[in-house]
Amino acid sequence: MLAAAGLNMAAATMSLCVGRHWLDWRLSDATDRASRVSSFDLASRLHAVGALSLLVVTGFPGSVTAIVDILLWSGIVLFCGPLYAHGVLGTSRLMPIVLPGAITLMSGWIAFAASALL
Repeated sequence: MLAAAGLNMAAATMSLCVGRHWLDWRLSDATDRASRVSSFDLASRLHAVGALSLLVVTGFPGSVTAIVDILLWSGIVLFCGPLYAHGVLGTSRLMPIVLPGAITLMSGWIAFAASALL
């Protein structure tokens, strides 16, 4: 799990560093660019936070970490995926799953906090 979390952090860092510049270079319409870059920036920031949290959670023992891992991975995919798709492809077809993704991501953090209290 640690290797997967590390690769996830590398992907998040790459999107933070490269993605924004690539979108600015690729998109010419200012209005479309603002919306898509905003979506991509939000996705890459929360992807990085989620990936970093997976690295932290991996160091904790216990059965709760499996639940936290599943919730955080799912939240990253469901929340960041549609935002990345909107940023890169311009499609908003996946946007309805952003809210469930955010709830899943928050649930992962709440489960993480609960595991620390147990």
